[in-house]
Amino acid sequence: MKWLKAEKDKVEMHLDITNITPEQKQELLELFSTIDILGGLGSSRSFTVFVDGDGAFRAKIKIDGKDPKVKDLENNKRYKDLINQKDVSYGLD
Repeated sequence: MKWLKAEKDKVEMHLDITNITPEQKQELLELFSTIDILGGLGSSRSFTVFVDGDGAFRAKIKIDGKDPKVKDLENNKRYKDLINQKDVSYGLD
């Protein structure tokens, strides 16, 4: 297998995730590892992520040291679909 190298014109994003259980941490580690492996191999896959926000999963997330801003999403179709209890899809291509 050939591992692809990072490109020079890309940026960094730092995530801090707190308020999770050890099991949730393991699931997130596997999720991000899967994304990393696919990017490194230059391979594409679809997979599902289920977030039980009214259950035990109440993660607190900071992006680049800041809280995500809901106001930045108010006109975003995915955000509106989430509020209307619809599933949404994201593509990282």
